[in-house]
Amino acid sequence: MKIPKSIIIGPYDIEIIYKEKVIVDDEEQDGCYDQKNQTIEIRKGTSLQRKQVVFVHEVIHALIDIYKVPAKKGEELLVEALDHAVVAFFKNNNFRS
Repeated sequence: MKIPKSIIIGPYDIEIIYKEKVIVDDEEQDGCYDQKNQTIEIRKGTSLQRKQVVFVHEVIHALIDIYKVPAKKGEELLVEALDHAVVAFFKNNNFRS
C-alpha cells in the first residue's frame, strides 16, 4: 500500500508529513493526527509495514474527528481494533502500489 503525500477527508486536505520525532503529550510516538493543522505526522525510520499501519491508524483518528464519530469506550481502543484490519483489507484486495 502506497502512502500518499496528502489525502482528502470530508472538506479537508490533510498533508502527510514525515518527522524525525513525533511527540504527543510529552511522549515520542510513531505518528499522530494533528487536528489543528490538518496533518498526519509519521516518524521517519519506521519500517514500511509499520508506516502503513501508522498511516491507517491516524486516518481512522481523523475520520473519527472530522465525522464526529462517538467513541464511548475510548477512541484509542476503537482505532487499535481497526488499524491492522484495514491495512490487511487494502493489501489483500489489490490496493497495492
